[in-house]
This record gives sequence, structure tokens and C-alpha cells, in this order.
Amino acid sequence: MPGKLEFSFNSTRSDDFVLDKEIMTMGRRDDNDIRIDNLAVSGHHAKLLTIFDDSFLEDLDSTNGTYVNGRPITKHPLKNGDVIVIGKHELHYINESNSASDDDKTVFIRRQPEFNTSTSPNLNEPVNMTSSIEADLNAAKLLILNGRLLARNWHSRSLR
Repeated sequence: MPGKLEFSFNSTRSDDFVLDKEIMTMGRRDDNDIRIDNLAVSGHHAKLLTIFDDSFLEDLDSTNGTYVNGRPITKHPLKNGDVIVIGKHELHYINESNSASDDDKTVFIRRQPEFNTSTSPNLNEPVNMTSSIEADLNAAKLLILNGRLLARNWHSRSLR
């Protein structure tokens, strides 16, 4: 189930926005998915990226900044209960399926093997992909986006 944002202004809840699109924008202009009509909000203020049950917030170089739980952000993974502040508007991130225990999730993305097309292969012979897979594994990198290991491993490291 996708998350949602509960929109409030001056502690008065006014609207809910279901995060049912992969990319949603927030800002003052009419072409945003979540429109916030206030001069303290930039035309295109921030965007939300949602992949499966996880959502990530990115400030789009707004004039007054985007805050999560009182801290300014440029990019931020959202957790259930986070409070986003844009201008004087609060958006409460609600996602019951995205709990604190999700910090240790691992996502494995397999790249498709690349074929050398510079020579004409014999289509009747099997392709030896072992060397291609070994090369991909030797070039693999790990990037920790959030969780307990973030402080110790803040940059990507090669796996050997």
C-alpha cells in the first residue's frame, strides 16, 4: 500500500495526498501534483520519488528550503511519522508498511549482461556469459542509503 501525506496549515488538517505515482512534485505552480498556494513556497519546491513502499523527498533548490522533522534536507528517505515542513505548511508522512525495522532492507538489482556486438556471433553456438558475470561481480559497488551502517560507511565501497 503506498504512503500518503496529511496536509495541514496552522495545525488544521485540510487534505490527504496518496503517493500513488512514482514521481510527484510539490510547489506553488498549477502543474504540481501537490499544489501549495503560498508565496513562501517555490514554484517547484520539492519532489517525491516512491518505489514500492518506500518514498524519498528531494528539495528542488527552493528559496526557503524543505525540512523534515525540523532539519533542512536536500534528499531524504521518508519514514512513517516524518513531518515535512514547506513554508508554514506541514505534511505528515503516513506509511504503516514502512516501519523502523525496514532500515536493514536490501534491494538487489541485477544488471543485464552486455554483449559484444563488434563481431558477428554464430547464433547456433551457446554464449559463454561466465566471464561477463565475473567482471560484473568484480566491479560491483555497495551504497548504503540509510540505516545503522550509514555513519560508518557513508560512501560506496568496492566489493572484492
